[in-house]
Amino acid sequence: MSYKSLLSEIQKGREGRSHGIPIGLPKLEELIDGLTQGTYTLIFAGSGIGKSSILIYAYLYRVIMEHLDDGKIRINFFSLEMKAEIILAKLLSLYIYETFGKRIGFKELLSRKKDYILSDEDYDIVLQCQPWLEKVDKILNIIDKNVSADGAYAIIMEDLKNEGTWEGSGRARKFVPNDPDKTLVTMMDHLALLKFTKSKKDEIDKFSHYAVSIRNRTNMSFVFLMQSNRDSASMDRKKQGYQEPMPSDLKESGTPYEDSDIVLSIYDPIIDHLATYHEYNIKALSGKFKSIICLKNRYGASNKADYCYFDGKISYWRELPPPNEITDYTNIFKKEDKVENIDITNTNFNFTM
Repeated sequence: MSYKSLLSEIQKGREGRSHGIPIGLPKLEELIDGLTQGTYTLIFAGSGIGKSSILIYAYLYRVIMEHLDDGKIRINFFSLEMKAEIILAKLLSLYIYETFGKRIGFKELLSRKKDYILSDEDYDIVLQCQPWLEKVDKILNIIDKNVSADGAYAIIMEDLKNEGTWEGSGRARKFVPNDPDKTLVTMMDHLALLKFTKSKKDEIDKFSHYAVSIRNRTNMSFVFLMQSNRDSASMDRKKQGYQEPMPSDLKESGTPYEDSDIVLSIYDPIIDHLATYHEYNIKALSGKFKSIICLKNRYGASNKADYCYFDGKISYWRELPPPNEITDYTNIFKKEDKVENIDITNTNFNFTM
């Protein structure tokens, strides 16, 4: 690569074409630049902690809303844990909340709750959202079937045929995008559910290596989820005051951590029965607190955390102000669970590790 390539990238930046896509969490964006082209992001947490929810809110919903009408985003989402209809229902819940001000969870949308049928009024709202759903369908390709690393690789390469052309051969082979400003993204929830023949580790490692290769050749971005070991936080570690996730907690394989550019972990102090956490009143937040910890960042600072309000019913996230600015926790989540009357413009990251 010659210096001319560097100058080209600098010029691209001067034209405002290198900015990451906002993910709805401004302070976290300051740290990781949002969703940028050619970036491999890994998110991990224990089961039920919120890793799928942060993926749906920040990397799916917010990114889609940012480029809903301009054709500048394409997402292949390998949903190996949830059916496509559930993913779309969760996205629809967020859209209804922001557009109509109603909290309708995906279980209500699908009338899954016992003795509950979606009302005519709420169904009318769903019908009004159909044009939005049609736009989402043009951006988001959900693959909810069981695939191996090779199978997922084949799907990605086939989709790339619609986004550009390959020139040259061998090591000189180069991908020329139809639109260099379009962000191509592949997501997977989660890596351990890849279909394997030898072992989960081998399959995870193979797909992670595929991701690095594709990223380097096409500038595609990747966002992968992984499980952490529930028993990883040993008693000795807890006694020393380290409850938060660490890289060693990753189940099955450490290769995605090594391959990735950015690693985020999700921590809920409730699992360690903490009444307070970094001066936040966890008991008063009543299960609506989550910490997003940046464990690795090749392009900036790491070992910092972003403290968030979390509404699990609709997968809604919002950054909290510093604890010394919260005088009344009841104002953070009112009866309708909206986050109102909070100024987050001065929220600072805090070191946690």
